[in-house]
Amino acid sequence: MFFPGKPAERCRDRNGPHRYDAIVLAHEWMSELVLMEIKMPEMTGLEATSRLTRELPDVIIILMPAFEDEKTLWASKESGAFAFVMKKNLTHDLPRLLAAWKRDGC
Repeated sequence: MFFPGKPAERCRDRNGPHRYDAIVLAHEWMSELVLMEIKMPEMTGLEATSRLTRELPDVIIILMPAFEDEKTLWASKESGAFAFVMKKNLTHDLPRLLAAWKRDGC
């Protein structure tokens, strides 16, 4: 699921094992693109996404849930996520999503 509407120019690959680490790393490295798990210890990916989109409004966050359900889909959109990509579809959907992001600048 693609949620258009956010600008971006480049992406960097960084990771952190927990949501708080993701928030700290996004600030430290001024990340433009974050691939975010939904279920992690300490803070959910939805909570982290909401916080990051408030603190770093230009960051692009792609949420990667293990399971798709209507509630999580809507919560992802409301959190400010750029997109919602199922883990099982990641290798297929992520390249297309990134190409659309680069091409359309949304």
